[in-house]
Amino acid sequence: MAPQYQAVTLIASPSYPNAIAWSSDNLVAVASGHIVTILNPAALDGPRGVVGLRRSDPFPIGVVNREDLFEPCLVPTCLARDAEPCALSISWSPQGFAPNSGCLLAVCTVDGHVKLYRSPIWEICDEWVQVADLSQLLFSYYKTINFGEDNGSHLTSLKNINTEETEVLGSTCELQDPLSRRDPGQRKRKPPRVDDYIYDGNKDDLDASNDADFSLKPCSKSKKKSSKKTAKHGQEPVSVNGQGSTGNSKASLSSNGGNKSLPLITAKQYACRDACLSSLVVAWSPLVSSSDKISCLLRHWCVLAVGSKSGNVYFWKLYKPEYYTIDAGVVNSDPMLIGVLQAHKSWVSAITWEVSSEGSSTSSLLLATGCSDRSVKIWLANIEGLNRCTNAEEVPFALVAEVTTDLSAPVSAISLAVPAGSQYEVNLAIGRVSGSLETWTWNTCSSKIENTNACHAHDQVVTGLSWGMDGYCLYSCSQDNSARCWIYNGNHLEEIPVHTNFPESKESTDVKINKY
Repeated sequence: MAPQYQAVTLIASPSYPNAIAWSSDNLVAVASGHIVTILNPAALDGPRGVVGLRRSDPFPIGVVNREDLFEPCLVPTCLARDAEPCALSISWSPQGFAPNSGCLLAVCTVDGHVKLYRSPIWEICDEWVQVADLSQLLFSYYKTINFGEDNGSHLTSLKNINTEETEVLGSTCELQDPLSRRDPGQRKRKPPRVDDYIYDGNKDDLDASNDADFSLKPCSKSKKKSSKKTAKHGQEPVSVNGQGSTGNSKASLSSNGGNKSLPLITAKQYACRDACLSSLVVAWSPLVSSSDKISCLLRHWCVLAVGSKSGNVYFWKLYKPEYYTIDAGVVNSDPMLIGVLQAHKSWVSAITWEVSSEGSSTSSLLLATGCSDRSVKIWLANIEGLNRCTNAEEVPFALVAEVTTDLSAPVSAISLAVPAGSQYEVNLAIGRVSGSLETWTWNTCSSKIENTNACHAHDQVVTGLSWGMDGYCLYSCSQDNSARCWIYNGNHLEEIPVHTNFPESKESTDVKINKY
């Protein structure tokens, strides 16, 4: 007989929250390093799927003057830490949205890009196939509206992107260190050097050219030679190509001959544009249904919520295919951007969904968002109203509850649950980077939210929270390699022992998890 627990060997250890996700069609995705491994729990020794993460091309969002490179708001954009692409957040769609009636996998990487993948059907390979690049679609949308900077041509929610929010983005980068890592590539140290910026050409060229192109591209000898030839006297704008550190090379200054078509913008404009395009967390909504007005048929759909550094939450809608095929030429419904919600003024670090009936025949969707500024908000949206949203309108989410505390630790994980038998109550669990755990109860009738428990649950970052037993039991895991179980005793949350077949943990309430 096979053992109840089996070990799985991975190429690296998961290093971010939301690194492990279990799909409704019984597949487990584990994000470790630059690989997302797809496992079948029924046959761990069998074939595996793989999502190979590759560096994405930076977005040409504009150029800035050379003197603006040292503005504080550009520091988080220019800094880079990770040498390889890495998955920051993953989430499975409900079953039936992939061409094989399976689940789609949404992957958000440290360079801020979000892509959708499906399992290989007609391809003879183990690597999953990319079906959509949501970041590229989002960039195309922002480009058509000039990033919401033209009067009367942008969403109401985008009007809140101002100087104050830009300063908040820069001030919270240190608090969100696990979520702010970028892809620096290999750094080569060559003179001349000024404040960690490497300039092409000699010192005379540096003094002669007041402005240059700041581009994240590999530097080579041929590039240097061409840079010297094209360098001109006078002021030239500096191009911070794309999202700062998405390339696999060092940051270098060269001539701006190839970026003259990009618009000249201020440093704060660049920081805001970069924040809007830098995604941090993804979460699929539950499967919902609505009646099609044209065909009068019931259509099934779901929404993917994507949180960004700007505090915006983007909503992408996908319809469940009416039929499935193995024809490679048949394309299922494409994701559609239906709305933007200005949820916070800083980084959105956690998102979770839940369905609430509110004691009536009309179902609604609950959305909880956690932020690096320590706040958590609960939003309520009518399903029919959300279904009518098209063309990136302002989604009909209403703020119904907000949690603000004096704690200095940002939010790392959240979870919502509607307890069985409690028609007017919603349980909210909040995990923080300090290891603390809080539970709150929101009353849908009185619109009051009360704290029911607060404790130091783990020694390190709380990386996952999940409600069980119809909302009366809570599981938490942490970067300290432990998992714990909590259960309500009256209105108070108490820890209970977790019994396993591991000899070393039978007498302990902590379950030690081997590093992957």
